[in-house]
Amino acid sequence: MNWYRHVYDTYGEDVLERYERGERQIQRGPNSKLEVQVTLEDLYLGVNKQMTISRDVVCAKCKGTGAKDGKVKKCNQCHGQGMVIQNVQVGVGMTMKMQQPCPKCGGQGVMSAHKCEKCNGNKVHPESKTLQLTIEPGMQNKEKVIFERDGAQQPNVIPGDVIMILKQKKHKKYNRVGNNLYTNMKITLEDALFGFTKTLKSLDGREITVSADASEDIQPFSWKIIKGEGMPLKDNPTEKGDLHVKLMVKMPAKLSEEQKKMVREIFKEETE
Repeated sequence: MNWYRHVYDTYGEDVLERYERGERQIQRGPNSKLEVQVTLEDLYLGVNKQMTISRDVVCAKCKGTGAKDGKVKKCNQCHGQGMVIQNVQVGVGMTMKMQQPCPKCGGQGVMSAHKCEKCNGNKVHPESKTLQLTIEPGMQNKEKVIFERDGAQQPNVIPGDVIMILKQKKHKKYNRVGNNLYTNMKITLEDALFGFTKTLKSLDGREITVSADASEDIQPFSWKIIKGEGMPLKDNPTEKGDLHVKLMVKMPAKLSEEQKKMVREIFKEETE
């Protein structure tokens, strides 16, 4: 049952209008939270996912009364008042009479004459609902997407929200910090000394060129920063952060005697 129709049927047009104006006299149900696994590619490109949830909904057959055909009778304990006077202990040897919601009818003042066949008198029944989750390019890990009033329904209660929390899976190549991406690239000593041109595959499948020439002072763990190849900005997806590439220089495992001699000569020249 549509919750607007439920509020209208239960409280009338006046209460529904007051709620729409921002008044909150009607009780609101709890929110439901759901963690959704996403990839870094999902957050880079954006994607639509269909998420099916199970929730209780107010029974349309009995209109949330729990009674067959919606027919109810006056509660014989509170006589339709919804409240009863009970003795409540307030101290050692002290009691006082207090007004409490009727335990038999739950404060409704009415009870079902016969149980509704669809909800078995529970006033609600389980139902599956498919929600369209839109992940925008540039969204962050742990960001929340809120589906207002799609939570579990109860009679006389405004449904809470369904809150989906994005949980990014670990990526095998890239780490994300803010809108920047970080990765490692292995290069040889020869690459570090004489320059290189290599490629990385971006999150959208493009080839990104990473290069250095012989004039650059490439040291182990040097960084190459490629502008505009990071994550898109959520509010402006045409702009992107940067890609930071750490150069991991792989040293030769073994040198020949001639190579060792050449290295000694190089170091000798540098110290002179």
